[in-house]
Amino acid sequence: MPLYMTQVSYTNESWAAQVKNPVDRSIVLKALFEKFGGRLVSMYYCSGDYDAVIISEFPNETEAMGALFTVLASSHLRRHKTTDLYEVKQGLEAMAKAGKTTYSTPSK
Repeated sequence: MPLYMTQVSYTNESWAAQVKNPVDRSIVLKALFEKFGGRLVSMYYCSGDYDAVIISEFPNETEAMGALFTVLASSHLRRHKTTDLYEVKQGLEAMAKAGKTTYSTPSK
């Protein structure tokens, strides 16, 4: 199944609620992802541009988007970014195909 990395930043209100009543958000996400045929692979809190990183697996992009849209509808995220992940074997196969293909660049 395809893997996805989602980076999220919480709103100030969400942080206030979580600090007041800490809850393991991975449990909530695990249950949600399963409703879409997916699974939570891992979740990490982090510092920097985003507050958390979530690695998930879904049968297809439609199911992944459905789960993400459900989370976004709750309005507790300030921003998010989802990236498709590929195993090394997939990358090597793509490189081998690219090595056998030519591309004509635009001319001036």
